[in-house]
Amino acid sequence: MALSSIDIVFRKPAAVSDLPANGGRMSANLIASGVKNALFPDVRNSEREAGSTKWRKAFVHFAPADSSQALDVKLIPWAPTQADDRVLIRTGTMSDTQADIEASPGRAYGAASVTGALSAGAGSIAVLPEAVADGIFVAGDVLYISDKTSISAVDGNEEYAQIAPGGVSINGSIATLTLVSPLQYGYTAPHVSSVLTPGDVLTALSDKSVTSTAGTLDEAQIVLAPRSTVADTFTLTFTSATAFTVTGSVAGDLGGGVIGSTCAPTNTAFSGPYFTLPAAAWGGTFEAGDTVSFTTSPAAVPVWYERIVPAGASSFAANSFSLAVDCESA
Repeated sequence: MALSSIDIVFRKPAAVSDLPANGGRMSANLIASGVKNALFPDVRNSEREAGSTKWRKAFVHFAPADSSQALDVKLIPWAPTQADDRVLIRTGTMSDTQADIEASPGRAYGAASVTGALSAGAGSIAVLPEAVADGIFVAGDVLYISDKTSISAVDGNEEYAQIAPGGVSINGSIATLTLVSPLQYGYTAPHVSSVLTPGDVLTALSDKSVTSTAGTLDEAQIVLAPRSTVADTFTLTFTSATAFTVTGSVAGDLGGGVIGSTCAPTNTAFSGPYFTLPAAAWGGTFEAGDTVSFTTSPAAVPVWYERIVPAGASSFAANSFSLAVDCESA
């Protein structure tokens, strides 16, 4: 089956604060879409006067009940915020914290308004980034251009384009982006975004290690469910020739199993198994004290949001920022 919109969820990290430990691993807690303060807190008057930078981490989790996969994923900062602040997104890791991202932020992605209407066939776009120094447009970037009034709007045009090599020219507050191919459509009052492109976002198993004289494990037979696979390293320790315990470095004690039956420890928080290890995956012979370990990764993209409020920013009610998710499905 194909993914549907309800299969794409945003999850909070383990810690949400303004402290260095903010962020970390993906939790089961959802971030509600379109709800006030779901990601960032309000900006108080003292904060507007002095200026501030806040970080929040979110995981875009592709979590269908079946084994549907997310392919060619694109994350699109939809448009600049309505207020004086600006929100940038950056790639995170499965476990990094605010201290990590501040020490090594990598590049930023964001959205900008356009200096005027765009004509079909145009080979370049002049944009007005909220702050040129953010560097949200880089040669080779995938761009999203749209004049739709909302993510779900039917009216309006949209398309992807790519910045040509050496195709970013800065003149004051204006960035001119030269395109690899001309625009297909014309636009009135468009916005342009640099697109974060993680590609295929799939569960993965890696770093298998078998410590045994004669036992083997075919890791290709282990099944990882998109909804319930998390970032963890599991160790199976044999207590006899056939029985073993299961321990996750994060999940802790998960019980045990025997090589003659399917082992599928339950991830209660995510409503499914951490992994499913069929009996047929085992080979050879084991003995007490043998161990097998492997690492799993979820079908999720860790994203850092950076909200920058310049000193002296004006008050603005009902400000918002949207991240659009586009993907194929298999």
